[in-house]
Amino acid sequence: MRILVADDDSTTIAILRASLASWGFDVVCAVNGREAWEVLRADGNGIDIAIIDWMMPEMDGLEVIRLLKDTKQFPDTYAILLTCRQETEDVVTGLECGADDYISKPFSKAELRSRIEVGARMLRYERSLLKQRSELERYAARMEELAETRAEQLAHVERLSTVGVLSAGVARRLRAPLTGLVDVMARLQESSTPDSVEALLARANEELRTALRLIDVVSRLGAQEGDGPEFCDLAGAIRSAIGLCADVFAGALCVEQHVSAQTLLVAAAPQEVEQVLMNLFVNAVDATRGRDDAALTVRAEPARDGARVTIEDNGPGFQPEVLKRMWTPFFTTKQEGAGTGLGLAVVHAIVQGRGGRIEADNAPTGGARFTIWLPPAAADSLRP
Repeated sequence: MRILVADDDSTTIAILRASLASWGFDVVCAVNGREAWEVLRADGNGIDIAIIDWMMPEMDGLEVIRLLKDTKQFPDTYAILLTCRQETEDVVTGLECGADDYISKPFSKAELRSRIEVGARMLRYERSLLKQRSELERYAARMEELAETRAEQLAHVERLSTVGVLSAGVARRLRAPLTGLVDVMARLQESSTPDSVEALLARANEELRTALRLIDVVSRLGAQEGDGPEFCDLAGAIRSAIGLCADVFAGALCVEQHVSAQTLLVAAAPQEVEQVLMNLFVNAVDATRGRDDAALTVRAEPARDGARVTIEDNGPGFQPEVLKRMWTPFFTTKQEGAGTGLGLAVVHAIVQGRGGRIEADNAPTGGARFTIWLPPAAADSLRP
């Protein structure tokens, strides 16, 4: 360790220098306060301990210590005030100015060494804490980075899980237009008049459009975030999500839509909004299963800061303990193996990640109600 000794008495400097050097310290000396301050400024953090005499010409020890403690350049320099004053008020004054310790003149070598060792221990301890804090901050930053990556991966897994649940119904719906195309091709081979060919081509075009729409929605839902636009038409997303869930809804519940005629462009990718809606739709089907009058109501309307979507079913609603834990990853009220416990956690993360919010409560009718607020799409995201 490097120690600065500042005193205008040459004898004191000689004693301190000899003693400190014999104990293995690197010693730098100054004969007045200004010189001591210049040494500190020139050395920066190179001085570990500064032994500063109170009474010195040009700049006294208290002023040097004040400057030392007020300057961020020396965050961990340990300052010891050297003084002939032994009154309690004087000691308090020195400590209040920023001194970490004091040594009274005349001093013994034993006392000097013990004070220096205390300072050295304090410095080692503080530096160890700073190193640990720095390592913890790096570790925390890394964990946060890994958590964000993991959250993105889990969201994508849950999206693919949703696609898997709906895939059988989508496959059945694709079969109809594709079968129609096969039939059209067969008829085209048999047709001989321009009118019949034109009619068959028109039908083929419509069947192809239907198939492509289904394929586009499914592929968009399975895409990672960032693969498409960062805004969507809320009404279109609702229609798409209801269409994809058509086979899940069939025979299970009746869907009622109340969507504003006003265009609602929100700041979220289409596949994100569709995933949020489909997760909530599938939950509603599970919650109302077995009811002859099972129903789901979807509302979308402008809000003060964007748009609001309300999804309400007429199932049993939420128990208080469920409302407290429902957004927690892996929490589920479904039977073991019937759900991942990630659906609502992912829904919550998607909505919050887009600057929106989602709330759950029991509707006046007694069923479950989810209310989602999404901010409007940024103007620059709409530019071609």
